[in-house]
Amino acid sequence: MKLLKECILLLLIIALSFWTWVPLLHTGFFPIHDNTQVARVYEMGKSLSDGMFPVRWVSDLGYGYGYPIFTFYAPLAYYLGGLFTFFLSSLIATKVMIGIGIVFSAVTMFFLGRKLFGLWGGLLSSAFYLYAPYHAVDIYVRGDIGELFAYAFIPLAFLGVVFLLEKQYWKGVIIGSLGLSGIIVSHNLTAMMITPFLLVSLLIVLLVKKNVWKYAALLFFLGLGLSAFYIIPVFGEMRYTNVLSQIGGGADFHDHFVCLSQLWQSQWGYGGSAKGCVDGFSFMIGKIQIIFAILAAFSVPFVWKKSKMVAWVIMFSLLSLLLVIFLMLPQSVFIWNIFSPMAFIQYPWRFLLLASFFTALLGGGFFYICTLFVKKQVQMLVLVVVLAGTIFISAKYFVPEMYQNFASSIYTNPQALTFTTSKISDEYMPKNFKKPIQPEEVPTTLIGLKEGTFHVISDKTQEKKIVVRVPQKETAKVNIAYFPAWKAYVDGKATALFPAQDGMMISVPQGSHVIRIVYLETPVEWLGDIVSLTSIAFIILVIIKGLYGSKS
Repeated sequence: MKLLKECILLLLIIALSFWTWVPLLHTGFFPIHDNTQVARVYEMGKSLSDGMFPVRWVSDLGYGYGYPIFTFYAPLAYYLGGLFTFFLSSLIATKVMIGIGIVFSAVTMFFLGRKLFGLWGGLLSSAFYLYAPYHAVDIYVRGDIGELFAYAFIPLAFLGVVFLLEKQYWKGVIIGSLGLSGIIVSHNLTAMMITPFLLVSLLIVLLVKKNVWKYAALLFFLGLGLSAFYIIPVFGEMRYTNVLSQIGGGADFHDHFVCLSQLWQSQWGYGGSAKGCVDGFSFMIGKIQIIFAILAAFSVPFVWKKSKMVAWVIMFSLLSLLLVIFLMLPQSVFIWNIFSPMAFIQYPWRFLLLASFFTALLGGGFFYICTLFVKKQVQMLVLVVVLAGTIFISAKYFVPEMYQNFASSIYTNPQALTFTTSKISDEYMPKNFKKPIQPEEVPTTLIGLKEGTFHVISDKTQEKKIVVRVPQKETAKVNIAYFPAWKAYVDGKATALFPAQDGMMISVPQGSHVIRIVYLETPVEWLGDIVSLTSIAFIILVIIKGLYGSKS
């Protein structure tokens, strides 16, 4: 009966989420700040279909020279979208990917809220989380799909912590580590922001429960291990790219603090962030969410004797909310200056992501408190009114600025990929790379020869085969951006590749030869793969042992 009730509530959550994803049913797409999503999904699908896994390189972006975007840009959402391209257009696959990310956040928050506050408290937390105004900003204004998916994994990471508190140790380790790794592989900046709060919650577990330290440590380090295929190359190979150019300039955090009043009320828009208190889009946390957070704070003394866990959750969430609000305000600049890696976050208002999470918890916590002192009929009335009010107030934010009835090919034709989209995001190109200024400067051939002829036998993302005939020895230019993973073979013999300003150079002997250029994972990438595979194997063994133990 309980399982049936939970399933019905999950279906209700999906139904209540309708107004957040219904614009995705419209034909075509809509303008967003990061207007590269369809192209990235297309490129991920192409790399997967070519047999590359894990996908680290795409061949069309980077002005046609290719670049290792999925070595550095968190890839999880795009794996999902890329798989859908096997039987859907890239545009539809992108919209399905976004829709799944939206609904998944509601489901994961429901599971966390249900564990802490019961079924109805979980439902309210889920609705607050789902309809948080910043959630709409991420989807229909900024188009930050990485943040969208990280948003959905945050509740799972903390659900693992709750299971540790309840002495369900292995369940906590597995769910918590999957949540943490999901955050990391979805959006590394969200991982940077959430990790201190997750570590504090684990520390609270250690203070409350004895002999839990090994499980708490395992949750955290297993989460890192699962995502090692991504995070180890990020730190080990960043020096080959121009990613550090993203710090400062228009993304200097000093220019993007929030005014306190904007968190309560700020004009909705589809523009950008600017210095001062007038911005192109909204930084609202949500009025109902804020009101319930305040009510929860004043209710702690009344719930302490009834449920110390709920009281601790409310206090932790409240203090965390106050901290993330402070970090968005200009008064916190000294913290940003002291902890220099925070400059990678770029925009202090990104902490709205965590503000939405903690207010959702506080909302569910306050409803739980109400259930202790109010009759059931009144509880249901309050729940229905608050749910309806939340949807009524926030549903209007979950709409795009306009619709563009473009076909998928508009985003994935050669010029769109090799020039239009490439200009938007080229920070993963090699340092000092000579970028094309005009579309005509994009290379149209895989290799450039002074004399002779060539014929491309195979042109996969991770492997190129070319038959070359040259009248004399020469140095040919390969139109692939330099990265140490690329290796070359002439007639099966290893041959050096040398970096150039716009590709790589290779020495070709006189005569007819077969040149094979292949992406072979670097030792750093192999190390990341091995750590992740080991972590996956460990989880599988724990699950098998648990299933076997339950039968014995």
